[in-house]
Amino acid sequence: MDPQIKSALVQRVQRYFLEFLETFKEVDEAGNRMNDFYYIDQAKAMIRENKRTLYVKMGHLSQVDKDAVSFSPDDLQQVIESKYMLVRDALNAAVPELLSKLEDPELQEEVRKARESEELKFTAAFYDLPTYSGIRDLRTEKLGRLVTICGTVTRTTEVKPELLVATWKCNECNREVSGVAQE
Repeated sequence: MDPQIKSALVQRVQRYFLEFLETFKEVDEAGNRMNDFYYIDQAKAMIRENKRTLYVKMGHLSQVDKDAVSFSPDDLQQVIESKYMLVRDALNAAVPELLSKLEDPELQEEVRKARESEELKFTAAFYDLPTYSGIRDLRTEKLGRLVTICGTVTRTTEVKPELLVATWKCNECNREVSGVAQE
């Protein structure tokens, strides 16, 4: 993909996803829109509970009021599902942007503290995708896509650390060599 097209796509996805988060209102059984902004309320609760993940229901993208947004919700959902690894950082970047627009001063202070003190970043997690894949159905055509996997864990092992990049120090001359990639 051309880098300019890729960059433009990523910027648009971030802008449209933020717009979705700011404007989405749930629909009740009668088909009427509720008064509360669903994801703004969830973001406020997320900060109060000291959480870092905003959970987004994929079905909500198809329930967006098409007159209230400047994009096609179906297109946004299709891009998120088919090019997830390409747009993941942009989707995650929309979460702190949403948090910075919260009007409550106490919550703003909490967000500021969290962003300064913690290495953990705010993220968006998607659930309730329309289709499930079995573990045996995973193939290379699903690389980079957002998929829901269904399976049974039969065995687990302990987590084994893996050295990716090392810094070595000579015992004789004390010279350090850093950034040595390990295989």
